[in-house]
Amino acid sequence: MMSHWYKQSVLIVLLFIGSATSYGQAFNQSPEQQLINALTSIQSQQLEQAISQLQQLLKSKPDFKLAQLIYADVLLAKAQGLEKVGQLLKQNVLLEGFLAEASKRWQNHKSPVRDGLLPAALLNLDQRYQYAVVVGLNNSRLYLFENKNGIPKKIGDFYVSMGKSGPYKQFEGDNRTPLGVYFIENFLSPESLPDKYGEGAFPLNYPNVWDDRLGKTGYGIWLHGTPLDTYSRPPRDSEGCVVLSNADLQTVGSYLQLKRTPFVIADNINWLDKEKWQQEKEFFTKLVTGWLQDWQSMDTTRYIQHYSKTFKAGKTDFSQWYSHKQQVNKNKKYIRVKADDLSILKHPKDDILVVTFQQHYKSNNYSSVGYKRQYWKQESDGQWRIIFEGRIQEPDQVLTRL
Repeated sequence: MMSHWYKQSVLIVLLFIGSATSYGQAFNQSPEQQLINALTSIQSQQLEQAISQLQQLLKSKPDFKLAQLIYADVLLAKAQGLEKVGQLLKQNVLLEGFLAEASKRWQNHKSPVRDGLLPAALLNLDQRYQYAVVVGLNNSRLYLFENKNGIPKKIGDFYVSMGKSGPYKQFEGDNRTPLGVYFIENFLSPESLPDKYGEGAFPLNYPNVWDDRLGKTGYGIWLHGTPLDTYSRPPRDSEGCVVLSNADLQTVGSYLQLKRTPFVIADNINWLDKEKWQQEKEFFTKLVTGWLQDWQSMDTTRYIQHYSKTFKAGKTDFSQWYSHKQQVNKNKKYIRVKADDLSILKHPKDDILVVTFQQHYKSNNYSSVGYKRQYWKQESDGQWRIIFEGRIQEPDQVLTRL
């Protein structure tokens, strides 16, 4: 029969986790999987096995503070220590963070993303976008995808931490993590940073065009590692950045392409089955091709219907854009334009599309080739229209290898 202390101990370790469900062992015994194995042993009342598993984990990862906490708790349970430790742990903010981390990791183990589901945010990835990242803040998870002929294929997922105050960043210093579609700007080496960033940092392009429109402020939203003496941090523990363990940062970082890898941050990721995802992809691709066709028609009235009255391109507003296009079209005998390397990404919360492509333009008196990025918004009448467009530099082609 279980002792009263043993029941207390299981409550401490699995306070928010719920009953155990076995999903088998992952072939890759990552530190997280080793921790999950130990938690499963605890719930099966196999303390000696849990102790052995935790000892092996801490031998390779002595800086895994959550594992240290659970190991100490199991040893106390075995020794039938103080009966009120569970209450003390619940009152300790630091230890509450570790319990929240245990809960997030366990819930991912119990309820992994079902095979075959695709993120609604990644609607079209051109061949230059070899990889993409989608972060779900609610379940503290970063998902890494490979672009397989335009279809995102999940190749890994990793535990992450976010801002102390949660998602929905609005202002500088609010300790919140933004939601939206971003891109990796560059890489900052660990030698150039304080220890708290661990094995380096990848700054994101926050605030982006849509953030600026919404009046959001702040800067320095990065994907980065942990201090060298800390394996991982609680789910809400940064100043707004997305934080991986150093080992996971090195793994994920080896796939990232500067200025090219999409980095979508969501509160809750919208997962679609392949049929629904394909329908969404076709719908939004037709939006872009319709815009191109109406541009080539040289019918300015048809063309301008694709633009919002709130449109801006630099200092140019909608009226100025309309007048400019009317004047330009008077001197054209023909216009041919196509979009190669088309990428369509959907904002995880707002009705916003981020569309990037290589534009090939040719007319009787002008030709050009360059990369362009547009922001489309679904307006109150249900129609999607362009609210911003502008040239961008050609995305880097070199993978960042950490």
